[in-house]
Amino acid sequence: MLLSALSVASASTSKTTTADYEIYARSVTAQQPTTLTFTAPAQVKLDQFYAISGSLTTANGTGINDAQLLYQQLQDNKWVSFGAVYTDLNGTFTDKWIETDSLSKPGTSYYRVIYNGDSQYAPAVSNEVAVIISKY
Repeated sequence: MLLSALSVASASTSKTTTADYEIYARSVTAQQPTTLTFTAPAQVKLDQFYAISGSLTTANGTGINDAQLLYQQLQDNKWVSFGAVYTDLNGTFTDKWIETDSLSKPGTSYYRVIYNGDSQYAPAVSNEVAVIISKY
């Protein structure tokens, strides 16, 4: 009789653990998929400002507002963050950059934008953009 009671208690505990895991798994996977786009000119000159832009949207195209995005540049085969921007009410962002002698050299630089996600929206990485930097 005692053995039977232990068996029932064990099964009950196992079922509760499984249910708890299922609830946790649903909450983790409940993030909505996102898409992050990024645009910049193909060619710029040193010491001249240029506009960059992009958007963060859900799978159905709805913009995600007030999301922090991080700018990254490829340096020595590693993506390095160097600034941030927030999306507007439509999920878009615009900014102005300048390539200076102290920060950039003539040649091609690669950039992207990342979104780390939150409890509602999944993380996203934009397309990579190659920018050719030329002297004056």
